[in-house]
Amino acid sequence: MQIVTERVGKLMNMTDNINSDEEFSIGEYIVYKGVGMCIVEDIRNQDFNLSGNRLYYVIRPVYDKSSTVYVPVNSDETGARMKRPMSRDELNLLIKTASEKDEDWIEDGKKRAARLDQIISSGVKMDILRMLKTLVDHKNSTETHKKLYACDERFFAAAGNMVAEELAYVLDIPKDKAINFVLGEMMGMAI
Repeated sequence: MQIVTERVGKLMNMTDNINSDEEFSIGEYIVYKGVGMCIVEDIRNQDFNLSGNRLYYVIRPVYDKSSTVYVPVNSDETGARMKRPMSRDELNLLIKTASEKDEDWIEDGKKRAARLDQIISSGVKMDILRMLKTLVDHKNSTETHKKLYACDERFFAAAGNMVAEELAYVLDIPKDKAINFVLGEMMGMAI
């Protein structure tokens, strides 16, 4: 439980639980920042013109079989962009912790849009889940029953996509069900 708590702490305070010295194996599933869930298909030497012959992870996005990404082994990019997906225990703790505090609703649309952009840019899953829950709460509130503004809908889609692949992998459910499942868990009901 100690390790789970430490990793969730990293999820809460950083974009990802990153260890730049981490090594990955062929066949291992990883989360690649900006791409989503991927599988390490190969580790091989490759010569890309100016970079010379280097060792690369060859990764393929799980939800886009036509793409291939080459990431140098033992580079800053590897540590900054590749990580292992969280465990089910880590996800449960993340959901519990994210549920304990709501993101404050910002009435001013421009200020809210700036905050939404900040949350997306940070990539902090805790903040993303809290803001997604806040948007759903606002949309469902008895006093408003209004549609969300376009910027709120765009954030919901973009932020949802950022975390949906990893959540789906961890939960072993379809990607299109992951966000609603997690938000339902956070709210204590089905959405």
